[in-house]
Amino acid sequence: MEDYRPRVVDAELAETLSSAGALPVQGARATGTTESARRLAASELRLDSAEPRALLAREQPATALPGDAPRLLDEWQLVPGLWNEARHAVDDRNLPGQFILAGSASPDRDPLRHSGAGRFRHVLMRTMTFAETGHATGAVSLRGLFDGPPQDLPESQIDFPAVVNRLVVGGWPGWSARGEEAARAQTRSYVEDISEYDFLIVGGTRRDPRRFSTFLRARRAQRSTRDLRDDHASDAGVRH
Repeated sequence: MEDYRPRVVDAELAETLSSAGALPVQGARATGTTESARRLAASELRLDSAEPRALLAREQPATALPGDAPRLLDEWQLVPGLWNEARHAVDDRNLPGQFILAGSASPDRDPLRHSGAGRFRHVLMRTMTFAETGHATGAVSLRGLFDGPPQDLPESQIDFPAVVNRLVVGGWPGWSARGEEAARAQTRSYVEDISEYDFLIVGGTRRDPRRFSTFLRARRAQRSTRDLRDDHASDAGVRH
Protein backbone atom coordinates (compact mmCIF):
# COMPACT_ATOMS: atom_id res chain seq x y z
CA MET A 1 0.00 0.00 0.00
CA GLU A 2 2.95 2.33 0.58
CA ASP A 3 3.70 2.27 -3.16
CA TYR A 4 0.11 3.01 -4.11
CA ARG A 5 -0.24 5.64 -6.80
CA PRO A 6 -3.37 7.79 -6.48
CA ARG A 7 -5.89 7.04 -9.21
CA VAL A 8 -8.29 9.37 -10.98
CA VAL A 9 -11.11 7.03 -10.02
CA ASP A 10 -10.36 7.22 -6.27
CA ALA A 11 -12.65 10.21 -5.76
CA GLU A 12 -15.46 8.48 -7.66
CA LEU A 13 -15.08 5.35 -5.55
CA ALA A 14 -15.27 7.33 -2.30
CA GLU A 15 -18.28 9.35 -3.47
CA THR A 16 -20.13 6.26 -4.64
CA LEU A 17 -19.48 4.43 -1.38
CA SER A 18 -20.84 7.38 0.60
CA SER A 19 -24.20 7.21 -1.18
CA ALA A 20 -24.77 3.58 -2.21
CA GLY A 21 -25.28 0.53 -0.05
CA ALA A 22 -22.73 -1.50 -2.00
CA LEU A 23 -20.03 -0.64 -4.52
CA PRO A 24 -19.15 -3.24 -7.19
CA VAL A 25 -15.74 -2.30 -8.62
CA GLN A 26 -15.12 -3.94 -11.97
CA GLY A 27 -12.14 -3.98 -14.28
CA ALA A 28 -9.83 -6.17 -16.29
CA ARG A 29 -7.28 -8.19 -14.37
CA ALA A 30 -4.30 -6.20 -13.07
CA THR A 31 -5.99 -2.79 -13.37
CA GLY A 32 -5.71 -2.33 -9.60
CA THR A 33 -9.29 -2.88 -8.43
CA THR A 34 -8.26 -4.64 -5.23
CA GLU A 35 -5.63 -2.12 -4.15
CA SER A 36 -7.91 0.84 -4.77
CA ALA A 37 -10.77 -0.84 -2.93
CA ARG A 38 -8.54 -1.64 0.04
CA ARG A 39 -7.90 2.03 0.66
CA LEU A 40 -11.59 2.45 1.44
CA ALA A 41 -12.28 -0.85 3.21
CA ALA A 42 -12.41 -1.35 6.98
CA SER A 43 -12.29 -5.15 6.64
CA GLU A 44 -11.85 -7.63 3.82
CA LEU A 45 -12.21 -11.22 2.74
CA ARG A 46 -10.35 -12.57 -0.28
CA LEU A 47 -12.62 -15.23 -1.67
CA ASP A 48 -9.92 -16.74 -3.88
CA SER A 49 -7.79 -17.60 -0.84
CA ALA A 50 -7.56 -20.86 1.10
CA GLU A 51 -8.33 -19.32 4.49
CA PRO A 52 -11.15 -21.08 6.37
CA ARG A 53 -13.52 -18.10 6.17
CA ALA A 54 -13.23 -18.02 2.37
CA LEU A 55 -13.72 -21.78 2.08
CA LEU A 56 -16.83 -21.58 4.25
CA ALA A 57 -18.20 -18.63 2.24
CA ARG A 58 -18.08 -20.69 -0.94
CA GLU A 59 -20.55 -23.09 0.66
CA GLN A 60 -22.52 -20.59 2.75
CA PRO A 61 -22.25 -17.13 1.13
CA ALA A 62 -23.85 -15.26 4.03
CA THR A 63 -20.87 -16.11 6.28
CA ALA A 64 -18.70 -13.74 4.23
CA LEU A 65 -20.69 -10.65 5.24
CA PRO A 66 -19.93 -10.07 8.97
CA GLY A 67 -17.13 -7.54 9.46
CA ASP A 68 -16.50 -3.84 9.82
CA ALA A 69 -18.03 -1.74 7.05
CA PRO A 70 -17.14 -1.02 4.38
CA ARG A 71 -16.28 -4.70 3.95
CA LEU A 72 -14.30 -5.66 0.86
CA LEU A 73 -15.34 -8.95 -0.73
CA ASP A 74 -12.58 -9.57 -3.23
CA GLU A 75 -13.20 -11.85 -6.23
CA TRP A 76 -16.84 -12.07 -5.21
CA GLN A 77 -17.79 -13.70 -8.51
CA LEU A 78 -16.31 -16.97 -7.24
CA VAL A 79 -19.33 -17.17 -4.94
CA PRO A 80 -22.34 -16.39 -7.19
CA GLY A 81 -24.85 -16.47 -4.33
CA LEU A 82 -22.92 -13.75 -2.51
CA TRP A 83 -24.44 -10.98 -4.63
CA ASN A 84 -27.98 -11.62 -3.42
CA GLU A 85 -26.80 -12.09 0.17
CA ALA A 86 -25.08 -8.69 0.08
CA ARG A 87 -28.21 -7.12 -1.40
CA HIS A 88 -30.35 -8.52 1.41
CA ALA A 89 -27.88 -7.21 3.99
CA VAL A 90 -27.95 -3.75 2.40
CA ASP A 91 -31.75 -3.78 2.60
CA ASP A 92 -31.71 -4.89 6.23
CA ARG A 93 -29.10 -2.39 7.38
CA ASN A 94 -30.45 0.51 5.33
CA LEU A 95 -27.09 2.33 5.45
CA PRO A 96 -24.66 3.42 2.72
CA GLY A 97 -21.16 2.07 2.35
CA GLN A 98 -21.68 -1.49 3.55
CA PHE A 99 -19.81 -3.55 0.96
CA ILE A 100 -17.21 -3.23 -1.78
CA LEU A 101 -17.39 -6.07 -4.30
CA ALA A 102 -14.22 -6.27 -6.34
CA GLY A 103 -13.87 -8.68 -9.22
CA SER A 104 -12.03 -9.05 -12.51
CA ALA A 105 -14.02 -11.51 -14.59
CA SER A 106 -17.78 -11.22 -14.94
CA PRO A 107 -19.69 -14.47 -14.43
CA ASP A 108 -22.61 -15.56 -16.57
CA ARG A 109 -25.84 -13.71 -15.87
CA ASP A 110 -27.80 -15.67 -13.29
CA PRO A 111 -31.58 -15.29 -13.73
CA LEU A 112 -31.90 -15.58 -9.94
CA ARG A 113 -29.40 -12.77 -9.31
CA HIS A 114 -31.08 -9.43 -8.70
CA SER A 115 -29.68 -6.46 -10.61
CA GLY A 116 -29.00 -4.56 -7.40
CA ALA A 117 -30.68 -1.47 -8.82
CA GLY A 118 -31.25 1.16 -6.17
CA ARG A 119 -28.74 -0.46 -3.81
CA PHE A 120 -25.55 -1.01 -5.81
CA ARG A 121 -23.66 1.52 -7.93
CA HIS A 122 -21.03 0.15 -10.30
CA VAL A 123 -17.65 1.75 -10.99
CA LEU A 124 -15.41 0.58 -13.84
CA MET A 125 -11.63 0.84 -13.43
CA ARG A 126 -9.28 1.06 -16.38
CA THR A 127 -5.51 1.08 -16.75
CA MET A 128 -3.48 4.06 -15.53
CA THR A 129 -3.22 7.27 -17.52
CA PHE A 130 0.03 9.11 -18.22
CA ALA A 131 -0.86 11.52 -15.41
CA GLU A 132 -1.35 8.65 -12.98
CA THR A 133 2.01 7.06 -13.84
CA GLY A 134 3.74 10.43 -13.45
CA HIS A 135 4.53 10.95 -17.14
CA ALA A 136 2.18 13.93 -17.61
CA THR A 137 1.03 16.79 -15.42
CA GLY A 138 -2.66 16.44 -16.23
CA ALA A 139 -2.75 20.19 -16.86
CA VAL A 140 -4.89 19.69 -19.97
CA SER A 141 -8.31 18.21 -19.28
CA LEU A 142 -10.05 16.27 -22.04
CA ARG A 143 -13.39 17.34 -20.58
CA GLY A 144 -12.16 20.92 -20.51
CA LEU A 145 -11.22 20.77 -24.18
CA PHE A 146 -14.81 19.94 -25.06
CA ASP A 147 -16.80 21.75 -22.38
CA GLY A 148 -14.62 24.51 -21.00
CA PRO A 149 -12.95 27.68 -22.30
CA PRO A 150 -9.91 27.44 -24.60
CA GLN A 151 -6.88 26.03 -22.80
CA ASP A 152 -3.22 26.77 -23.20
CA LEU A 153 -1.37 23.71 -24.40
CA PRO A 154 1.87 23.26 -22.41
CA GLU A 155 4.90 21.50 -23.77
CA SER A 156 4.96 17.76 -23.20
CA GLN A 157 7.23 16.49 -20.46
CA ILE A 158 8.41 13.54 -22.53
CA ASP A 159 9.56 13.20 -26.13
CA PHE A 160 8.00 11.02 -28.83
CA PRO A 161 10.19 7.91 -28.28
CA ALA A 162 9.28 8.03 -24.60
CA VAL A 163 5.58 8.21 -25.50
CA VAL A 164 5.97 5.10 -27.67
CA ASN A 165 7.76 3.38 -24.80
CA ARG A 166 4.91 4.19 -22.43
CA LEU A 167 2.37 2.83 -24.91
CA VAL A 168 4.31 -0.43 -25.08
CA VAL A 169 4.71 -0.70 -21.30
CA GLY A 170 1.05 0.20 -20.76
CA GLY A 171 -0.81 1.48 -17.74
CA TRP A 172 -0.96 -1.68 -15.66
CA PRO A 173 -0.10 -0.70 -12.08
CA GLY A 174 1.87 -3.86 -11.37
CA TRP A 175 4.41 -3.38 -14.14
CA SER A 176 4.22 0.31 -15.10
CA ALA A 177 7.80 0.81 -13.84
CA ARG A 178 9.28 -2.09 -15.82
CA GLY A 179 11.39 -1.83 -18.92
CA GLU A 180 9.96 -2.23 -22.40
CA GLU A 181 11.13 -5.81 -22.96
CA ALA A 182 9.93 -6.99 -19.56
CA ALA A 183 6.56 -5.32 -20.17
CA ARG A 184 6.25 -7.01 -23.57
CA ALA A 185 6.84 -10.41 -21.97
CA GLN A 186 4.37 -9.62 -19.19
CA THR A 187 1.72 -8.55 -21.69
CA ARG A 188 2.13 -11.74 -23.71
CA SER A 189 1.77 -13.80 -20.54
CA TYR A 190 -1.26 -11.72 -19.55
CA VAL A 191 -3.06 -12.43 -22.84
CA GLU A 192 -2.19 -16.13 -22.64
CA ASP A 193 -3.54 -16.38 -19.09
CA ILE A 194 -6.78 -14.62 -20.02
CA SER A 195 -7.25 -16.94 -23.00
CA GLU A 196 -6.52 -20.04 -20.96
CA TYR A 197 -8.44 -19.26 -17.77
CA ASP A 198 -10.64 -16.14 -17.75
CA PHE A 199 -12.15 -16.86 -21.15
CA LEU A 200 -13.56 -20.14 -19.82
CA ILE A 201 -15.19 -18.32 -16.89
CA VAL A 202 -16.89 -15.78 -19.13
CA GLY A 203 -17.49 -17.88 -22.24
CA GLY A 204 -18.16 -21.25 -20.62
CA THR A 205 -16.17 -24.46 -20.40
CA ARG A 206 -17.26 -25.57 -23.88
CA ARG A 207 -15.35 -22.67 -25.43
CA ASP A 208 -11.91 -23.41 -26.85
CA PRO A 209 -9.16 -21.07 -25.52
CA ARG A 210 -7.02 -21.79 -28.60
CA ARG A 211 -9.70 -20.48 -30.92
CA PHE A 212 -10.00 -17.36 -28.77
CA SER A 213 -6.22 -16.80 -28.98
CA THR A 214 -6.40 -17.23 -32.76
CA PHE A 215 -9.23 -14.67 -32.87
CA LEU A 216 -7.12 -12.15 -30.93
CA ARG A 217 -4.18 -12.62 -33.30
CA ALA A 218 -6.46 -12.22 -36.31
CA ARG A 219 -7.94 -9.01 -34.87
CA ARG A 220 -4.46 -7.64 -34.25
CA ALA A 221 -3.42 -8.44 -37.82
CA GLN A 222 -6.63 -6.90 -39.16
CA ARG A 223 -6.07 -3.68 -37.24
CA SER A 224 -2.42 -3.52 -38.33
CA THR A 225 -3.40 -3.98 -41.98
CA ARG A 226 -6.11 -1.34 -41.72
CA ASP A 227 -3.76 1.14 -40.06
CA LEU A 228 -1.15 0.55 -42.76
CA ARG A 229 -3.78 1.05 -45.48
CA ASP A 230 -4.92 4.29 -43.83
CA ASP A 231 -1.32 5.50 -43.63
CA HIS A 232 -0.82 4.84 -47.35
CA ALA A 233 -4.07 6.67 -48.16
CA SER A 234 -2.97 9.61 -46.03
CA ASP A 235 0.44 9.74 -47.75
CA ALA A 236 -1.26 9.69 -51.13
CA GLY A 237 -3.47 12.57 -50.08
CA VAL A 238 -0.44 14.58 -49.03
CA ARG A 239 1.35 13.92 -52.29
CA HIS A 240 -1.66 15.02 -54.28
